[in-house]
Amino acid sequence: MKSEKKVLVTGATGFIGSHLVKKLVSTGSNVHIFARRNSKFWRIDDIASKIHVHTIDLNESSKLHREVLDIRPDIVYHLAAYGVNYNEREPQLLFNTNVSATVSLLEALSECNVSKLLIAGSCFEYGNISGSIDEGMPLDPVNLYGVSKAAEAMVTKIIAKKYGIPYIVCRPFGVYGPYESPNRIIPYVLLSIMDGKPLKLTGGKQLRDYTYVEDIAEAFIKASASKAENQIINICSGIPIELKKLVNKAIEVAGVEPDIEWGALSYRPDETLSLVGDNLSAKTILKWEPKTPLREGLNKTYEWFKDNRGLYNK
Repeated sequence: MKSEKKVLVTGATGFIGSHLVKKLVSTGSNVHIFARRNSKFWRIDDIASKIHVHTIDLNESSKLHREVLDIRPDIVYHLAAYGVNYNEREPQLLFNTNVSATVSLLEALSECNVSKLLIAGSCFEYGNISGSIDEGMPLDPVNLYGVSKAAEAMVTKIIAKKYGIPYIVCRPFGVYGPYESPNRIIPYVLLSIMDGKPLKLTGGKQLRDYTYVEDIAEAFIKASASKAENQIINICSGIPIELKKLVNKAIEVAGVEPDIEWGALSYRPDETLSLVGDNLSAKTILKWEPKTPLREGLNKTYEWFKDNRGLYNK
């Protein structure tokens, strides 16, 4: 059965956003996306004819307002962000994109009858906390990206309450799968193996919590359809894994033993050594939990990268 919902997605050309948009298109949703002039559409080329593309920089507040009022979406998924990649470190652009643009979006949505606003938060809002992290823990980010995302959640809470906009902030933890950026750990390992290059890594002691990207996209859709509102919900597996073990599992899937230089890279000055989420809220409120075991997800990811290696040569 097709949905007649009019949906707006920001960050649709990104890693998680592209998977979300494809799922929405498959349900028959009327999908509109905001994309910058220089956005790269390679992740969603196959569905470009099935969506409405609005060329806009989210920092263009007046144009943003006009476009939102023109679309008048029923549901909004706000995934656009700056600073996800470690090299994106311009503080002014970070806060303009992650905080000011969100304020502009909220103000525009105040004139629309939106049934749900989904904000993509970040596990980096929590900072370096040992053990399982639940949504009630105090935020103590150790980098500016985490600070900006925490500020985004706070302004969303206040402004959405003022205008009566129902929202959920979904905080994904580790995410992996097809279309991921090549500088991330799993694509780096798999692509290096395919190219016969040695792996240069840190000591691999970081503790992480990984979920397959298709499951993450499903969580966002479940959140939009749920009766829950005005909440923050972790989207994660709740299963800790040391980065060294994760790399070794990816190597097993590839079936090729590369040269590995553990400790060749130093830990970053703001390295978060433990990021493991508690997903009880997602289970009880959204009736969601990951469907894809790590080994199965790594297999799918490896096969996809083998078949689509050329996309990363462009």
